[in-house]
Amino acid sequence: MIQFLKKNNPIPDLSDIHCHILPGIDDGAGSVQESYRLLEMEAEDNVKHIVFSPHFNAEKISVSDFLIKRKNALDQIREKVNSLGIIHMEWAEIRITENLLEIPYEKLCMNNSDCLLLEFPFYQYPVWAEPIIDEILADGFVPVLAHVERYPYLMDTGLLRRYVEKGCLSQINAETVINNPKLVKKLVKENLVDVIASDAHHVNNRCPNLLEAFQTGIVPEKAFRFFEK
Repeated sequence: MIQFLKKNNPIPDLSDIHCHILPGIDDGAGSVQESYRLLEMEAEDNVKHIVFSPHFNAEKISVSDFLIKRKNALDQIREKVNSLGIIHMEWAEIRITENLLEIPYEKLCMNNSDCLLLEFPFYQYPVWAEPIIDEILADGFVPVLAHVERYPYLMDTGLLRRYVEKGCLSQINAETVINNPKLVKKLVKENLVDVIASDAHHVNNRCPNLLEAFQTGIVPEKAFRFFEK
């Protein structure tokens, strides 16, 4: 067990850069009340920074309409966020689609940063994805690849390492740290884990669990503290 987990040591401030806590905007929190409880659960885990990252798919909604929906959802819980002392930012979990470069994707970066959160299709690797990511990198943006452990085609083929070597960041879900420590230890050893996030959706399943993942001691502390990198 690493030293900062000793009993007398305080839990550090944690950051959750990927979650679906905004109410009614995607498959995450279905009500303001559920959002409130999710926020309380994050606060109980000593999460001090939250990046709200609802799903975005360019084949289903325009960037301008998405930004309006996201603002309206955030406005419903803004007072609660502030009352808990949580520093919040806004982002989007962007599904990689063939038309991604045709939209103003830079507007979906985390606040004024150069970071984009990208989600691959789950079941089949899109052969057209790599040129798109290459162009995003060439334009000076940093793709953060969401829950990479959920894509067998990235894990089993060396593609994940190739993307990381190009300059992408690798995000792992906290649930995987808790339930599949063998895999996560392997990825840490290979320097393929940059950040841990909850990907929280609901109160009773896929819930906030950063503290539990942190307390395993499997992943270096910096992966839970994105804003201090």
